Amino acid sequence: MKHNLPKFIFLVTKVSLTYLAQPMHRIIFFILGLAFCGITLGSCAHKKPKVWCVSDREQVLPLDYQDIIEKDPVSNRQDVKVHFLGKTKAASYHLVQVRTQEALHIHRYHDATATVLSGKGLLKIGRHTHEMREGDVTTIPRKHTHGYINQSKEPSVLYVVFSPPFDGKDRVVVKMADGLMK
Repeated sequence: MKHNLPKFIFLVTKVSLTYLAQPMHRIIFFILGLAFCGITLGSCAHKKPKVWCVSDREQVLPLDYQDIIEKDPVSNRQDVKVHFLGKTKAASYHLVQVRTQEALHIHRYHDATATVLSGKGLLKIGRHTHEMREGDVTTIPRKHTHGYINQSKEPSVLYVVFSPPFDGKDRVVVKMADGLMK
């Protein structure tokens, strides 16, 4: 009889089926299976995204963004808080906390790439609305109307890279009929 399975898998399957013929062996195999699943699921448990920054000396360093947020959180009086992290000749790097929502706006001279580090929300770009969750990444081309609405109990945290480096001046709010995004 010819099998398409590798010999090792066939042998393990044959031994397992023979072994499982005994009731006590079934119980032992079941317990081992649960233990294996627990180990596997535990090792795949959700972990917070990591952010790595390049220093002036070109060393790659981890950024503890949770520490930054704990030391300087967005207040109840703010909708959005931006932390400047650094810049190179080509780009600037920012940590953005969104408590409620940011106003629809455009950047005339800057492209942006945003990664959701924690939380979830809706990102409106032009006429399209996209759900964003932890780990999702989006690009926002210059001259495109956009804004983020937080849908988490806690503020959403985004890592945003602007190119060329953002000077804080190239932000034009777009007025809506009722003042809110939909």
